[in-house]
Amino acid sequence: MRKLYCNIAILVFLCASQGFSQNLGMAQAAEQARLSREKLITYGRRFLGTRYRAGGSDPGSGLDDVGFVSLVFRDAADVTLPRTLPTLHQSVRTIDPAYKEPGDILFFRLDNTSVNHVGIYIGSNQFIHSQATGVNTGVILSSLSEFYWTTRFYSAAQVLPSAINPSTETLYEVQRGGRGVEPSNQFNEGLPPDWWGPPPPPGPAREAEDGEHGDGEPSWFAEHIKVDYSFTFDWSVLSGEGAALYGRGLSVLAHARYRARIFEIGLATGVIVDFSMEIARFPLLFSVLINDSFDIYLGPVFSTQPAVIPKTSTEAKPSIFPGMIGLAWHSPPFTLKTVELRIIQDVRFSIFNNEHNNTLSASDTVSAGLSLSTGVSVRMRR
Repeated sequence: MRKLYCNIAILVFLCASQGFSQNLGMAQAAEQARLSREKLITYGRRFLGTRYRAGGSDPGSGLDDVGFVSLVFRDAADVTLPRTLPTLHQSVRTIDPAYKEPGDILFFRLDNTSVNHVGIYIGSNQFIHSQATGVNTGVILSSLSEFYWTTRFYSAAQVLPSAINPSTETLYEVQRGGRGVEPSNQFNEGLPPDWWGPPPPPGPAREAEDGEHGDGEPSWFAEHIKVDYSFTFDWSVLSGEGAALYGRGLSVLAHARYRARIFEIGLATGVIVDFSMEIARFPLLFSVLINDSFDIYLGPVFSTQPAVIPKTSTEAKPSIFPGMIGLAWHSPPFTLKTVELRIIQDVRFSIFNNEHNNTLSASDTVSAGLSLSTGVSVRMRR
């Protein structure tokens, strides 16, 4: 009996030792993965300020987005990535974005048609990349919290071994140290949140149905409503006296927009003060912003009093509906801390009739109705 007890004790000791060794090995692997990812990010930060050059892979002459990512992974992690973006996107295995780790790759669709931009996630909802356009170009830091990047983010992919689940197989299909690596088909749903930044927001992974999003949380629809404000100087090149460049007034409008694919469907209201026509107008406009560049809008307009044709004393009565139709161009955003600014150029046409509610002459219709607006749009970053 004593011999049996000894054998059981030895067996228990061996099992415990094996479990301890496995846990120790996993801890060491996780620490090694964390250090590798830190090294990658530290190395990538060295290129901040490097200028952008299409097709560039040499920091001395400039880097494009894929060139930057490939350079960092090659030099800091001994990983050779495909040089073209479509091949890179197809080669790596995507992961749930909620469990992305610093050192993972982020893909974007800037034109909402195909994946055409890439960067490296560095934690705290930030990423480093080489940007071609905008107020800041070259290798810069950007935030996934910015509306511009939030609405263009496409997927996340893991190339380096995970630092939060070291038992996960290597998740890429590229050349590492000269050897081909087969991708894993395993998907780890139980990974903990980002180990180097804020955790993902709570709530179900599926899309909310019937407006549900958890008790006390805003609806999915409300989270996608964006508000911006436009401030413009209004002018024209035609008056009742003929061709002439002159100022007409000022406009202040507030836009609430909901993004759906490449469109932002919105509603705008505000005040338009036209000094040349001696009138204040209050539009209610329905708009569609296409690809973050062109805004088409129309809607009724309410006015304080009858107006006059610019540069004349001829009375004109504004129409409520149809009131106004217009087209505005929005520049790429300029980011200043918590504010996103865009230059806007607007062409709008308003409907006016004569004092008897009959149609004005062609020249008076154009003089009264056609106006141009130049200014800025302001949107607070979330």
